[in-house]
Amino acid sequence: VGELRRLVMRVPQARRSQVEAQMRNLPLCETTTSWLAPLSTTRRDSHETQELFKGIAGLHWLAADCSDAVKTEVAPITTGDIESWLTSQSGLNPDLPREPQLSRSPKVLDWVLERAHEWRDSNRFKTVFAESSIWPSGGNLRTLSSLYVPGNFQDPLGLATLLDGTVVGKWKRELVDILGARVLNFDVYLKDLVPRRF
Repeated sequence: VGELRRLVMRVPQARRSQVEAQMRNLPLCETTTSWLAPLSTTRRDSHETQELFKGIAGLHWLAADCSDAVKTEVAPITTGDIESWLTSQSGLNPDLPREPQLSRSPKVLDWVLERAHEWRDSNRFKTVFAESSIWPSGGNLRTLSSLYVPGNFQDPLGLATLLDGTVVGKWKRELVDILGARVLNFDVYLKDLVPRRF
């Protein structure tokens, strides 16, 4: 990669970005699957992050023992890289057992919500994220838009489907302020939920 970088620097400035883009599409990176993949579709991150997002179509993980020259050329994974995976998680039946996903869901949510600075201004990403069936609620995974964030009101009739408190406790401000999650309070309860029951 270092040699290629030096060759790219010899290309006239007017064509350099085009040649650089072509270089990024060459299979130069050894991946965790022992295949070579392009710089443009290879990412580096911790083993834990790789486990969370393994199997994303078109995304490869850089092998741990690659050269430092290659490591500096490979970008870390971003929330934009997982958008297709989030989309694949939408529309799933929330009542079917999904134990492997249920156990990793809090880790995925933590990972994405810790990076809110990457997507807070992207309405598209916010919609995809909220409509993905990765939000834990009573042993199932649902979309955020189908849930309520627990507020200052206890549901005496059990009408509301609530987001699990483990997620809310850490991320309530991001859920409400950035993603527009609905907070369960007395007014919302009377207006949205009671009419459905009676």
